[in-house]
Amino acid sequence: MRITHVGDVPDHFAGWSHIDDLGKKTDHTGHPGDAPAGTKLSGVLLPAEPADRYDYLKQVVQQVGGKWSDEKGRVNLVGVQELHDLCQISPKTGDWNDTLFANYLDPEGHKCSLELRASLNPGFDPDPAGSWQLLDGGFTFKLDKGDGMEKALVPDGNVKGWFDQQGLGALRPGDAPHGGGPEPRKKDEEEKLEQGLGDAGWSGLAARHGDTVELHVNARDLEGEEVQFEIKGSASAKLAATVEAGKAVAKWTVPDDAKKDAGFTFTASAKGKQAESSQLQMGLEVEWEFVDPDGKPLADQKCAVTAEDGRKVEGRIEGGMLSMIVPAGHLVVEVEGHLIAQVDVTGPEGE
Repeated sequence: MRITHVGDVPDHFAGWSHIDDLGKKTDHTGHPGDAPAGTKLSGVLLPAEPADRYDYLKQVVQQVGGKWSDEKGRVNLVGVQELHDLCQISPKTGDWNDTLFANYLDPEGHKCSLELRASLNPGFDPDPAGSWQLLDGGFTFKLDKGDGMEKALVPDGNVKGWFDQQGLGALRPGDAPHGGGPEPRKKDEEEKLEQGLGDAGWSGLAARHGDTVELHVNARDLEGEEVQFEIKGSASAKLAATVEAGKAVAKWTVPDDAKKDAGFTFTASAKGKQAESSQLQMGLEVEWEFVDPDGKPLADQKCAVTAEDGRKVEGRIEGGMLSMIVPAGHLVVEVEGHLIAQVDVTGPEGE
């Protein structure tokens, strides 16, 4: 586990609009330090390990067409509504119902993912009338002088939102952000839709020796063109696929001589355009449930999994659930330093 002191967070960090007031009382009825207000509706939906969560959120953002920066000191903010302790919750009016993840590379290149309690949806304010709400999507922000404060998170360019004049709390199905049906696409936006590749990724987050995985990339205005895939890591390969219906897909089998603790990425290229993929890790994605002798879910417990070759991966049990990527084979599972079980993980679903 890597702990980052708040004083070491990069200057570009802007995950809190009142960054100079951290730790001071707010006007909200609830505070991030209080117990979660909403009822949990699911198990853990995201990896507990910061590096794993960084990779997972990066892949999600890229799959929906968002931008992600791996430049050191640049922060990628991902807001997830109705999420506490990595679990979906039932939101409450006037409370901190959401989570904001601040993802960045520290000066040594370590992947960091800070989990911050937030209120991202004004629709659950006691009186949402007259509030602005961001539309789902990716936008660029910067630290600058805000409205009545020295440092605030303000848009760097245009953002898309809608004004809740009547206090409805949310758009009705079929509503355009400002009424009158779908907003027409502007001419300058049409001109930006030129040839290009994007959203490069794998069919999963992890794989074992002998597993066949898919490499995919979205291709705009390249129908029928050939895309070259170059795999990089402890094993390398070059593949090709033709763009069909705006996407190119290739298949690759992980070789037996690939290092067990390795990761893989690939570069997709066509017609002078390129896209870099997220990382594929060696191992299996598992989701385990932990309960105490009385059958009650364990909460906020550190878990360590050790493989036969001595490799160790760590995670945290939240709401009785642990989601992580583990090596295949015989594993020793410990919770807070106490031996819990020895299991053999060989199945495609980590059973």
